[in-house]
Amino acid sequence: MNETIRPTIYQPVDLRVCDRTAPLGVDTIPTFSWKAIADGICRSQTAYQIVVTKGDITLWDSGKVQDTRSLAIPYRGEALESAKRYTWSLTVWDEQGIPSEPVSAHFTTGLLAPADLEGVFFISHPDEPPYPTMPSFRKAFTVKEGLASAILFTSGLGVYEAFIDGDEVANLDQRGEEIPAVLKPGFTETMKRRFYNTTDVTWMLGVGESVLSAISTHGWWSDKAARNEGKKPGFWAKLILTYKDGTTDVIVTDESWKTATESKVVYADIYTGEVFDNRISHGWMLPGFDDSAWRTPVINTEFGGTLCAWMGSPILAREDLRLEALSVEIYRGAVGASEDAFGKINIVRQPRCEESFTLLPGETAIIDFGQNFAGWEEISVEGEAGTTLTIEHGEMVNDKGGLKSRGNDGPEGSIYNENYRSAKATTIYTLSGSGEEIYYPACTFYGFRYIEITTTAPVVIHSAVGQPVTSADIDTGFMETTDEHVNQLISNIRWGMYSNYLSIPTDCPQRDERMGWTADTQVFTKAGAFLADSKSFMVKFMADMRDSQREDGALPGTAPKGTYNGGAWGGTGWADAGVIIPYTIYQHFGDVSVIADNWEMMQRYVDGFLGSRGKIGPCNIWGDWLAYESNDEQIQSILAVCFYAWDALMMKTMALVLGKKDEAEKYRALYEQEKAYFIEQYVNEKGEVIRGEQTICLYALYLDLLPDAASVETVKTQLISNIESKGNRLQTGFLGTAIILPTLTKMGRSDLAYTLLLQHDNPSWLYSVDQGATTIWERWNSYTKDRGFGNVSMNSFNHYAYGAVAAWMFSTMAGIDSTPAVPGFKRIMIAPKPDRRIVAETDYTSPYGIISTESQWTDKGWEFECSIPANTRATIEIPAASMEDCIVEGKAVTELTMEADGIAYLGMGDGVLIFEAGSGEYGFVTKVNE
Repeated sequence: MNETIRPTIYQPVDLRVCDRTAPLGVDTIPTFSWKAIADGICRSQTAYQIVVTKGDITLWDSGKVQDTRSLAIPYRGEALESAKRYTWSLTVWDEQGIPSEPVSAHFTTGLLAPADLEGVFFISHPDEPPYPTMPSFRKAFTVKEGLASAILFTSGLGVYEAFIDGDEVANLDQRGEEIPAVLKPGFTETMKRRFYNTTDVTWMLGVGESVLSAISTHGWWSDKAARNEGKKPGFWAKLILTYKDGTTDVIVTDESWKTATESKVVYADIYTGEVFDNRISHGWMLPGFDDSAWRTPVINTEFGGTLCAWMGSPILAREDLRLEALSVEIYRGAVGASEDAFGKINIVRQPRCEESFTLLPGETAIIDFGQNFAGWEEISVEGEAGTTLTIEHGEMVNDKGGLKSRGNDGPEGSIYNENYRSAKATTIYTLSGSGEEIYYPACTFYGFRYIEITTTAPVVIHSAVGQPVTSADIDTGFMETTDEHVNQLISNIRWGMYSNYLSIPTDCPQRDERMGWTADTQVFTKAGAFLADSKSFMVKFMADMRDSQREDGALPGTAPKGTYNGGAWGGTGWADAGVIIPYTIYQHFGDVSVIADNWEMMQRYVDGFLGSRGKIGPCNIWGDWLAYESNDEQIQSILAVCFYAWDALMMKTMALVLGKKDEAEKYRALYEQEKAYFIEQYVNEKGEVIRGEQTICLYALYLDLLPDAASVETVKTQLISNIESKGNRLQTGFLGTAIILPTLTKMGRSDLAYTLLLQHDNPSWLYSVDQGATTIWERWNSYTKDRGFGNVSMNSFNHYAYGAVAAWMFSTMAGIDSTPAVPGFKRIMIAPKPDRRIVAETDYTSPYGIISTESQWTDKGWEFECSIPANTRATIEIPAASMEDCIVEGKAVTELTMEADGIAYLGMGDGVLIFEAGSGEYGFVTKVNE
């Protein structure tokens, strides 16, 4: 129970600049954000003061600003200098006017002026590919006494790695541990944008000679993933050494460097994998190496786009997610093969996972990491020089005697990877023979659960670890329920996000695709925003969409366009991601710049491309992709009108946010036009939609496209009858599945929404769980225990779109959501819809702090607890027939006051009691009519 005690603590924490902690390479106007911890109830900020300094010089003092905001406060001080570290200090005042203890943090600027890029060039090996090994580059330089700082900026034409004196460049975290970003410079629209990475390498340098070196590969530049648009891998760098006396030395990539093809990385790209020869010396990375036989690099002028600081979340090999081997089996050939079956692997040994084991030529070791993921294997091996290991990857293993009729591509127990299509996804590693060798293929990534290792000579494998690689670097949402199958589903969704939030939001991480399919992304955006701190990641993806936009305003099906060259243009639900994602990210994170930065792109799409098509909306390309119900041309035409209307609704809201009242009116009128057209074309005299498929009913209800209340009830009946006639199973594809549970909840049928969530029959979320899934699948039945594997032409076992259901689980099961009028969780909506079949315990770290909810059923009724963070207010809706049926913190609702309890009763809604609450913890006991 809350007590009316005098609060003593109100302290800002988690200081961020541009959404990152102590970022390096800030090349835009910095924005400042923070959270707060506080005791007591109804704690809030009333003012803040930000002071930005460089050394003893103050560049900006905001003064005491009377403002409750703590998100994305823009810097308004003097011009900042490039490659400098700045300190910002923060003081906040609480609701009683008491100041906090000042806290401070740092940020380092990037290259802010065009002149900073002058004289710095992408350099390449003078020969044309293919090369004996991937190109290597080196530059010796001298560090003088009195070094104050060393800031290194690097980029590549292709995935690259940079080194100082043989050690990979890395920043240090607050604990002094290395945090190297991987797979730099990420996937972008090839010729439009490249990123440079910023590293503080002061800690890596001592007085005397040092060597800056690098290797560059084909990945996301001159490989199939990037349409082979680039031709030659290249490297770019600028190292600024600043001394205590104020002088600087600058080292840049130019023709003074040396280049050769002496990299241990023989070959690497995104689909093929990596070939690595550890016999090749990397002595050239060290001071004192004689590079007189090396050649002069050429200036590579292929790229003429924008070079800017890294945007979005870094790509990290998350140590906290490392996967130990679940099982190891060694087999030699197969037994029981026939014309109709591949047989079963002939297991000769089953070593314990924690033990070293010897692998012989002719044998295959298959290792199960127990979890499908994206990343790479890390192996520790020992053997003779020249011994070569080949490592294949797979998401599944073949089953049932390798029956070909089940889609198997090998004997039972061996890895199944035919669904990788043309992606070789293979690691080839040659040993140096120098003792125990630790290796991982850092210039590519794979999607897999299993690996198979073969060898050309006896080797001892000491360990094999699965290393997840992801841009989802900060987890924010956690939920545990009373249903173990739903808990596995939540895990599957989370691992699907880890796997597919990798530089871009990919569709899948394993086959010859791994593209930023825009519909997959938009349907999952809200779920991803609950599960991870995904704002900066999505901001980067919207830059990819802007870079990919066509002259007529059409948006692509994939961004960057990559292998699929856009995957067609203007597709319903795909191209509309250009509007849906900024709208969703703004609602969730509350930063108006997400709208402002994309406004021109959105207008070009809605006013330009869609406007040129009249009332018919986007193009009919994929419709409700992979739906079990009909997805014919008429269905797709209806959906196109729905999405045009939806675009108009979102544009109206976003125009008002930007203060564009005339634009808002224009989009309101556009929505009304499309609604009228929808009614005219697709609603009959009975008030029914002319097609009763689930997805059409859903969008008609979700977007309020029906003529009157009677029609709404009629279409509700259509929808429910359809669902019930299918055995209480959904029939929807990517577009319909994303809104089916929210729409049922909106129309008062959360009970049916729970039934669909808890359904185990095909199609359903738990069907794949029952088939052994550890991630979300592309198809509900990508594999079944009864029939085996689906068609390999399109059958991913790590495809996250259907994981969109997590958004409903957080907003409805847990009852946590933002409010449209005050986005970013400054005003929190707590509106759980309980069901006796399942309850959940949930924590979500919102932009303002942790929101928690927990519920249970007891003999007293339904008990619900929630926690509201400081500097926010919440509207809480508790289901009850009357106010007499609810007790809050041991009191009748009429006894509550904000001053004493932090919560007050506002009145009855539609079957709910409505409360206003400040920060604090609140418990409810209520009788719920079922």
